[in-house]
Amino acid sequence: MFVPVLALGAIAQAADYSIKLNPDQNNLTVRVKVSQKSNFFRMPAWVPGDYELFNYGRQVKSFQFYQGGNPVPALAKDVNTWEVRAGADEVVMTIQ
Repeated sequence: MFVPVLALGAIAQAADYSIKLNPDQNNLTVRVKVSQKSNFFRMPAWVPGDYELFNYGRQVKSFQFYQGGNPVPALAKDVNTWEVRAGADEVVMTIQ
């Protein structure tokens, strides 16, 4: 499985990543926490060294966004971008 680099927000900020393998479900859970809340979550469509575009968002089975530990709604803008109007400091994804 390939886990792409994820970005929360338009500015660079420190992020803590945790990855949990779920071999019995044939997927993994990725948790990303940032120090400041952000209103946008983006996944890259390209990574250095690749010669074609990939839509990594299609590999994500589910997204959950949180602000201060509380769930917040998000709106998918396209396959790789989500808007979190209330802001989020954490996202949890299940990747197939």
